[in-house]
Amino acid sequence: MAVNEIFFDRYPDSILEHQIQVRPFNALKTKNMRNLNPEDIDQLITISGMVIRTSQLIPEMQEAFFQCQIKLQESPEDMPAGQTPHTVILFAHNDLVDKVQPGDRVNVTGIYRAVPIRVNPRVSNVKSVYKTHIDVIHYRKTDAKRLHGLDEEAEQKLFSEKRVELLKELSRKPDIYERLASALAPSIYEHEDIKKGILLQLFGGTRKDFSHTGRGKFRAEINILLCGDPGTSKSQLLQYVYNLVPRGQYTSGKGSSAVGLTAYVMKDPETRQLVLQTG
Repeated sequence: MAVNEIFFDRYPDSILEHQIQVRPFNALKTKNMRNLNPEDIDQLITISGMVIRTSQLIPEMQEAFFQCQIKLQESPEDMPAGQTPHTVILFAHNDLVDKVQPGDRVNVTGIYRAVPIRVNPRVSNVKSVYKTHIDVIHYRKTDAKRLHGLDEEAEQKLFSEKRVELLKELSRKPDIYERLASALAPSIYEHEDIKKGILLQLFGGTRKDFSHTGRGKFRAEINILLCGDPGTSKSQLLQYVYNLVPRGQYTSGKGSSAVGLTAYVMKDPETRQLVLQTG
């Protein structure tokens, strides 16, 4: 790329462990998924949505690099009432592979592409019908109100030394459990036991392996069933947690199935492999 050539022109004695990647974002041409049309083909665009499916690493024999297919869906809050969500296929390459998970809300900047559909993957004949996708250049996780993932990069960016010391000092307080429970949905009074249960669910537990004793494995995740009389703030507590946690989904109604509430296994149309898609 041009940026690598400029770098070596200015610093000829330097050695790069990895090629410099340019990832522009905040493009002026921000589009809605529903408004993508042929005029946007081969143009740099930015769209927003929620990741609903990611494929496994797929090797492309172009320059021996890895490609990950991602499916982006309109966020529930951006959908017109009474309509089904639109989706767009994304292709991520190089260091962008395996950086998002189903349920993440992201802003995507990339090139809108159109490629002909093959009659058969084993032959070179193509149809006159085209399918579209976006070659991702940059994506950024949005929704600042939610908690972020606890990976190494996020931890280095989000927590300064002063903030880490403040958190350590707070953890030494004997009433830290009660403080955190009171900070959960502070506009709702009382219900301390319920808030403590929800707090434990947010933090999760520790995965334990008792397979050597014949008892199997204990998962770290906690499920909660909250029952009570009408008007006891059950939905408000649920809505508060939904607005707080990453990759949260809120649903209601008798028509929701177990698959629709969680996730289901489907066959990827490109790789014919089984992938997990959010409900």
